[in-house]
Amino acid sequence: MKKIISVLLCAVLLLCTAIPALAVFTPTHKGSQIPVVFIAGDAEPIYNENDEKVMEISERLLLDMFDNDDKDKKSSAKNLMESVANVLQPFLIEGLLKDNWEPYFENLEKEVGDLFAAGRLDDNGNAPEGTGTSSARKKEMASDLSKDKKGKKGYYDMYDYRFWYDWRLDPMEVAVQLHDYVAKVKATTGADKVALGTACLGTN
Repeated sequence: MKKIISVLLCAVLLLCTAIPALAVFTPTHKGSQIPVVFIAGDAEPIYNENDEKVMEISERLLLDMFDNDDKDKKSSAKNLMESVANVLQPFLIEGLLKDNWEPYFENLEKEVGDLFAAGRLDDNGNAPEGTGTSSARKKEMASDLSKDKKGKKGYYDMYDYRFWYDWRLDPMEVAVQLHDYVAKVKATTGADKVALGTACLGTN
């Protein structure tokens, strides 16, 4: 009986995996006949109202610390990593052994939280006033929506309409923004549907 249930579960898992895989949209070298909205996955830096960079994703921030030629920065990065490893080790072991991760997350917050303070969301999950995607990206999106990019070439390219978003926000909130953007693309192009292209974080 257990074997039958296992086989059925495997079949369901494969089917669930196949559905999105088969639904993927791949423009040909000649492009698409319907507008393509590309959902970026770059996890771009967060900017303030003065268009100053206030936060990058952790991988970039740490890579910058390690790859930088500045010896002081490299030394600070090394000390940070050693401190985090030493302090968090017992809490990591506790998490693995007892499946209790709260102490780990609390102490991780204490060790590295300040690194990301400038770009954090508030206690309600809202972006601090004036922070988000850069004004350049907002202008780019507005410019894209000002014209039907099919034009004389007779097709749409993958990156004709790029949707940039604040990756810190609740994905459901971003989905509402995407819905509005898609509606504007349809209004601009006169199309009754669009294709979605995504990369990396944009697949959320």
